[in-house]
Amino acid sequence: MASTRKASFITFIWTIIWMSLLGGIVFYYLNETIGLLTDQITPLVMETHKPSSHELLVLTQVNLTLKTLQEYCPYVISVLFITVALLLWLCIRFNVVRVILKLSSTDTEKIPEKVKKQKDKKAEAKPTGPTRQERKKEERFRALHLISLLQREGRLLDFFNEDLDSFENEQIGAAARKIHADCKSAIQKYIGPKPVMEEPEGEEVTIAPGFDPSSIKMTGNVTGKPPFKGTLQHRGWRCSKFELPGISNIKDPNIIAPAEVEVQ
Repeated sequence: MASTRKASFITFIWTIIWMSLLGGIVFYYLNETIGLLTDQITPLVMETHKPSSHELLVLTQVNLTLKTLQEYCPYVISVLFITVALLLWLCIRFNVVRVILKLSSTDTEKIPEKVKKQKDKKAEAKPTGPTRQERKKEERFRALHLISLLQREGRLLDFFNEDLDSFENEQIGAAARKIHADCKSAIQKYIGPKPVMEEPEGEEVTIAPGFDPSSIKMTGNVTGKPPFKGTLQHRGWRCSKFELPGISNIKDPNIIAPAEVEVQ
């Protein structure tokens, strides 16, 4: 488990740190003590001039022992404290892992109960609102709704699908004028289009920094950073209101305008 490995690694690091610190302190004071004893014994050895003196042999042996101990002291302390650190870490790790596994088993027993309760709640909960298929059908109808209104108010699709080759220009112009007026009235009634920029087309305008690229499209030699100066080619359009009539009795979302049958 990731949690046990992480806990094992953390306890190992802290065990090594604290045991290294403790070993360093012990080594420092032991080395200072041995050095102090060596400094006190060396003058005594130098002052004893009798070669067969028992005191000379004892002092010399003690002095050599202290120097040997001082030389190998770092290695002995290192091995000793590393061994103790590993044993201590194994003990800590064993207890920590046992506690983590115990807690994990308790959580694992609780999880199925929570999952079961959630499933029961989902089973009891009844779906509300339209289904996915119904929403898709409604969205498709809404996308064609405005065209349906233009057909109803101004017969726009009838005009687009009419073969104009058999009509004179005067007839086409008269029909287009009426369709234009009816569709314009419908557009003004339902979405109220307003120009994005109020300046007349063809006039020189200045575009300040921070303009909205979705509302103002820059064309031509556009370099550097705003403000930009240029000629207004098109004022653009924006929706000032949105008052489309509601949709009801949706059966076929592909129907823009129903066929009309007059019964005699």
